[in-house]
Amino acid sequence: MKKYAAIVLFVLLTQAGQSYAALPNWSATPANYELSATMTATLYLDFVAVEGEGNLVGAFVGEECRGVASPIRVLDSWVYFLTIFSNSNGEIIRLKAYVAAQDRILNAEETISFSANGAYGDPSNPLALHTILNYDFPPSVSGIPDQKIEAGNRFASIDLKNYLVEKDGHAIVWSYSSDNFFLTVAIDAQGVATITPTRTDWTGTGNITFTATDQTDKKLTGSDSAVFTALPPDHPPVVKTIPNQTIGIAGTFAPILFAEYLTENDGDQVAWSYRFRTADKEGTRPTWAVQPVDYELSMTVTPTVRSRGEPTAGGDFLLGAFAGAGALEECRGVATPVEVLGSWVYFMTVYSNSFGEEIRFRFFDSRTREVLPVREKISFAPNSAHGSPTNPTQLGAGYLYVEMGSNETQVGLVDESWNGTEAIEFIVADLGTLNGYTDTAAVTFNVLANHQPLVTGIPDQIVEVGSGFAAFDLDSYLTELDGDQIIWSAAGNSALRVDVDAGNEVTVAPFDPAWTGRDTVVFTAMDLFSLLIYAIGEKNAFTNSDTVVFGIVPKDHPPVLADVPDQTVGLLGSFVPIPLNGYLTEVDGDQTRWSYEFPPP
Repeated sequence: MKKYAAIVLFVLLTQAGQSYAALPNWSATPANYELSATMTATLYLDFVAVEGEGNLVGAFVGEECRGVASPIRVLDSWVYFLTIFSNSNGEIIRLKAYVAAQDRILNAEETISFSANGAYGDPSNPLALHTILNYDFPPSVSGIPDQKIEAGNRFASIDLKNYLVEKDGHAIVWSYSSDNFFLTVAIDAQGVATITPTRTDWTGTGNITFTATDQTDKKLTGSDSAVFTALPPDHPPVVKTIPNQTIGIAGTFAPILFAEYLTENDGDQVAWSYRFRTADKEGTRPTWAVQPVDYELSMTVTPTVRSRGEPTAGGDFLLGAFAGAGALEECRGVATPVEVLGSWVYFMTVYSNSFGEEIRFRFFDSRTREVLPVREKISFAPNSAHGSPTNPTQLGAGYLYVEMGSNETQVGLVDESWNGTEAIEFIVADLGTLNGYTDTAAVTFNVLANHQPLVTGIPDQIVEVGSGFAAFDLDSYLTELDGDQIIWSAAGNSALRVDVDAGNEVTVAPFDPAWTGRDTVVFTAMDLFSLLIYAIGEKNAFTNSDTVVFGIVPKDHPPVLADVPDQTVGLLGSFVPIPLNGYLTEVDGDQTRWSYEFPPP
């Protein structure tokens, strides 16, 4: 809509940048434009406020005037209230000023990008417009980068002109200062600086300030500093071969102690991470579906999902919720990912007819075309909400989970009934070093379709000298689900003889009949299937152990209390204190505790 009909006319006399002129006749025709914005500005010449009524500010696109204003005194300032006209957003508006005291037209340093109905400045915070006539700008030096090298290498040369702004075009002379005499600096005639350590084996840090001085009477300067560091030679960390591991169904992998496999010659701090090595499968996307009409209760689950430790973003992923087991298992919810605040979130409604029902999840990973179990489970509670778009709950999908600490990691089974093979690559990285070196070690984790034997509950035994330990049957403390033959072994004992007969009955006796003390014995059950696993050098095969303490203590004699004399006193008399230890015989030197009781009449 064309709101303005008035035309403001002034006598125009301008030149590019600066010009001598009488009061210019700048004019804008509001009727030619459909859009407008306002600008509230103050005017400066050589960074000094311009005062007085004879000045003008105009807005231009090329030579076309888009707005003009004279100053109005507002408190202690002279303020220009402009209406700026345009027919398109984003048009660049250039600003000019007529400065009466100089009788010149000058370009303002500032420009604006036009926005319809925009307001550029206001009376309490006007836009400052700067014009330059005779101002001598000091050189500006900024952005010279710090440098780090290994001892024996060279710092990169620096073309100082790349970091210099000299608005006046004055000639420049470069100089420097340094706080480290082990660094020499040379600056050539082209302004290229070369920094060289005085010794090739020098390590340390130096701060160098580079100064540009303009060749005028004022000798104006500008400076910038950079830090130059030479570090000791950096060596990559080295990870030795970490043994593969094989267990049976529902077994337990041994923890991996990183320090046993890491060589870090520089003493650098390191961080460990991991990634799964996977191969694409031929699986198809599942057709999970839920029938809400079959259920009376519901809750919501809003999670993000990491699959094999990696975030899942976009794609054809699918998350399903399930309850029941075997043939009675039912799908209770299905969701696909939606991007929310930079994360991919699954909005799922889960259905049930009973409180406390265990809800399990499965995840279709479209990258590998696999349906993976999810470690986390949820107990159903009607109308509850697990997670939100801004704080989603976290689910981890995969056959194995990895709990990574700073010095060790534990790999475990997500689904204890699963068997198969997964490969994990462990990565160690130097922290805070120049090169950020890394090294890796791949470990294969096998779960075979066989159960690991379980040994538990063998009781400790403590007896007196002269008494024997009770024999016991190891098979009484064994759980072996596959019916495989078991080989028993005992280890760790030093003072005791441990015999396991053909029937797996254990007898324990001291080598020295007079020996007293404690000895520890580890009883291990090995599935015959394990012999092959150990032959190929893998850890934690089909074995399980229990640790038992056997102790022999000196023969214990009861304390003897005898000949405590009776006492008789008259009415209101007092009995004599009894020194009980004087009537006590304790041949073992044991500590004693006293008590008393009244015999029945």
